[in-house]
Amino acid sequence: MVILCGIFLDPVSAFLAAGIGSCMADMLGGYFIYVPITFAIKGLVAYLSSRLYHSLMQRGANVYGAVAACGVIDMAVVAGGYCLCEIFLYGLGAALASVPSNLIQGASGLIISSALYPFFTSLSLWRCGLESCR
Repeated sequence: MVILCGIFLDPVSAFLAAGIGSCMADMLGGYFIYVPITFAIKGLVAYLSSRLYHSLMQRGANVYGAVAACGVIDMAVVAGGYCLCEIFLYGLGAALASVPSNLIQGASGLIISSALYPFFTSLSLWRCGLESCR
């Protein structure tokens, strides 16, 4: 959903929606120490995804290539961001140990956003009356 926030929203709205939604999931799950970290990292992923996706679309890029590029941003920022923050929380060894699971999380986001993109696009077009939103 973080990548999809970036795709369907402007950068600031994407940052807020993804950051708040993701950190609330951490809060409800009891991962209180990660709430501000998740807000910043997931918000940044959505912000960067929004900027990249809209820039690529203005240049006439392939839609699925643009979604995939957003997934690559997700993987890099999530794995790198959490690793950097966890160095200060747990030390270098533990931080590096979390990188593979964060890469899997990012790859999952890429796959899920690519699968859901057509559904949300068709829903958006249907809701707006086909051509009037574009």
